[in-house]
Amino acid sequence: MEDENLDLGTFSILYSAESGQELTHVFFESFRDPESIEVHEYIVEHLGTDILKAQDLAKAVCAFFSFVLSENLRSKRKIASLLPEDLPEDLVVGIVEFTVKYYAALQSISIDKEVRLPKLVSFDYQLRWWTATENIEGISQPSALCFLETEKDKISFELTQDSLNVLLSGMRKISDQVQGLSQE
Repeated sequence: MEDENLDLGTFSILYSAESGQELTHVFFESFRDPESIEVHEYIVEHLGTDILKAQDLAKAVCAFFSFVLSENLRSKRKIASLLPEDLPEDLVVGIVEFTVKYYAALQSISIDKEVRLPKLVSFDYQLRWWTATENIEGISQPSALCFLETEKDKISFELTQDSLNVLLSGMRKISDQVQGLSQE
């Protein structure tokens, strides 16, 4: 595991956990979303650290499990060898046991993270009577400038009457299929 910005020494914060349930929560939620403010606040509240260390810990936990999964490490010895030597032995044993016990669950989370697409947040449009075409016939054609916002991006595009018909046709097919599935 080589990332100069990653400090597995932050794992020592985990020693402050009062229960295995707290560790399990930190591990799973940090792996799911290491940038989550809720995860950072949970770490601050339950492990008694500051927000910057909580952020570092969440990133380190996520990177650690990502590496273990990418290398398909299942050997307790190999997993333990990744952890800093100065961690208390019972903490190392706990991390290794968790990793082995919940390996399949971590794989499932990893797959969900890889295939999860951003959700649509908003959609807006403006009607236009011109297009950005160099074709003279297209100048007086109406079009719509569309603005989509997802959880991750903002996307703008232009729809002519033809492209709008293609989009609506596709949406009708999706609607029909979803409706058919919900009636089964």
